[in-house]
Amino acid sequence: FADLRTVARDRAPFIASRAQIETAFKLAEREGRFVVDQASAVKAAPRIRAPVLVLHGAADTETRPAHSQRVYDALAGPKQLVMVPGAGHANVLNEATWSTIIAWLLDR
Repeated sequence: FADLRTVARDRAPFIASRAQIETAFKLAEREGRFVVDQASAVKAAPRIRAPVLVLHGAADTETRPAHSQRVYDALAGPKQLVMVPGAGHANVLNEATWSTIIAWLLDR
């Protein structure tokens, strides 16, 4: 996911109100000793210089593909984004994506 706040708001509206989500964030910050808004792949991405291959299911309804697109856009180093057609949240790895991963690794 691109950042914790966005993914929580994307996933929780059917089970928790915005106020409940904010209360959960405050509890998580206090108990986990971290800042919710710092739990962000998008904020970390510009500092990554290593090559990055991002795979995401194009049909993912749990964590929208826009999350990976945001991370990809923020990456500074060599990168490739693959939106896997027909794949959801937990079935991105298939024969075609393994071929893509192997080719990408061999190209490094």
